[in-house]
Amino acid sequence: MKILYYNWIQFDNVGNKGGGVTVYQKNIIDKLMDDNEIYFISSGRDYRGDLADTFIEKTTNVFGDKCKSYVIVNSPILATGDYLNQADLRTYLNDMELYELLRCFIEEQGGFDVIHFNNFEGLSLNVFKLKEDYPETKFVYSLHNYYMFCTQVNLWKDGKENCLGYDNGKNCANCHLRGVHSDKIKKKIGLNYEKSNAKSDVEITRIQELLKRTDAQYDGIEVDESSEEFVMFRSKNVEYLNKYVDIILAVSERTGKIAIDMGVDAYKVQTSYIGTKFADRQIGHGKNTYKDGQLFTMVYMGYMRREKGFYFFLEACEKMSDDLAAKCRVVFASRFTDEAAVERMAKLRGKFGDIVVYDGYTHDNIDEILSDVHLGVVPVLWEDNLPQVAIEMVSLGIPIMTSNLGGAQELCVLPEFVFEAGNIGNFIDKLEGIVKNSSLLEAFWKNGVKLTTMDEHIKQLCEVYRN
Repeated sequence: MKILYYNWIQFDNVGNKGGGVTVYQKNIIDKLMDDNEIYFISSGRDYRGDLADTFIEKTTNVFGDKCKSYVIVNSPILATGDYLNQADLRTYLNDMELYELLRCFIEEQGGFDVIHFNNFEGLSLNVFKLKEDYPETKFVYSLHNYYMFCTQVNLWKDGKENCLGYDNGKNCANCHLRGVHSDKIKKKIGLNYEKSNAKSDVEITRIQELLKRTDAQYDGIEVDESSEEFVMFRSKNVEYLNKYVDIILAVSERTGKIAIDMGVDAYKVQTSYIGTKFADRQIGHGKNTYKDGQLFTMVYMGYMRREKGFYFFLEACEKMSDDLAAKCRVVFASRFTDEAAVERMAKLRGKFGDIVVYDGYTHDNIDEILSDVHLGVVPVLWEDNLPQVAIEMVSLGIPIMTSNLGGAQELCVLPEFVFEAGNIGNFIDKLEGIVKNSSLLEAFWKNGVKLTTMDEHIKQLCEVYRN
């Protein structure tokens, strides 16, 4: 098969921007490139010169000639979505330049059997109309996030609360970033590109001065708080998904349900748990046995961010009864980005049986962090599609307790391991139930939690492409 993949940033970019989707994109290319003709294109983060001319440029990548990779330079749509204001959304809804550019690109490459969008940030709506030109090409869209319904991509209102209510776009208009102007960011990216290619110190100094001026140029810009563009953004995205995309792959059942509730045709939505290399390591049983008299060890792994549930979990630890806390060891593996939170963790040492703190985690030290852990806590406050950390812990034999939002709960088939998001009392009750009844930890594995390996996922993906 001849397959064209799209994501807003290249799969081997410096700094691994794009998170789990970037890793996933790289993994599936790695699995498919020997037996298929693979192309990849990105858009929305490469800007040059005066930004006037939009063009496609060939890039190099870690796979060499096994994957032909390209980038759209000077896209009229900046990635990521949270930078887009109303003027950008009007461009997104009406732009035809990217449609024409990609149509010519597809013609030059001789067409594709499959075009698979692993995101849509960096493109404009009318790109979907390419389906009219190439009706025999299978159009696949993977719902790794909620960009089609929310420019913030995570349905997380004002950085404070889960947001499934729409209120005819008013929630969006009042939530979106203020003072952000996409032209400013495009110019900064372009200037940094020039700086990296400068030939002399004089040229570098000149560009640095331009960067300073760019920083000040748009300070305090006012953004219209009307909701019309946000209403059109969501409604037209849903309309075009239904009209032009052949199949929509949701990375969890919960993600698919949310898409259907937003208006996406149910018959087009298929759950497709992404394959991970960690799934190849799944041991299928508990890593550490808990016995009465031991300290019950639980771990939080992830960012110090509100939507991830870090502050919820920290507050729950602070409010937990001294009696329960004395029976527990808590491991925090979270990169230090908030000194006040680090101090709050330290203050728990006199209350809990033990407190262990790591400044973040990597795949190099994850086995050490989990060495004595009995339970992983995934307390997300938003509809996290399918948290990678949940997959990692389950694969390594750590049962998880998670909130009832997002896809992580689908790894917990027992209700004793799922609590009401944001409800500290319910969280503590569920935790105490597990501590008092350690047989639940064994029951977690007996109920058939099975992760999807990369090979299993690739097999399913190829069936989607062919059928």
